[in-house]
Amino acid sequence: MTEWVEVGPEGELANFTVIHYGEAMHPASAPFAAGIIMLKGAATGLVHLLLCPPADLKLGMRLRPVWAQERKGRILDLAGFEPAE
Repeated sequence: MTEWVEVGPEGELANFTVIHYGEAMHPASAPFAAGIIMLKGAATGLVHLLLCPPADLKLGMRLRPVWAQERKGRILDLAGFEPAE
């Protein structure tokens, strides 16, 4: 990489998985979903939490970012993605 490229903020759901078990380290209560989001202008996907019921997910759906109220300079400053529609 030699240059910065501005992407997003919205993207498209390329793939996802539903997690049906709970662990203390999980960012959400089970069941929840994590997905690969292709942000506008990006050549690779971003894996992150999906903030809607797993039954509502569809490949190709448009998503928008949801930011955490308190930011700490880490990946979870981006709380996850919700449907853009």
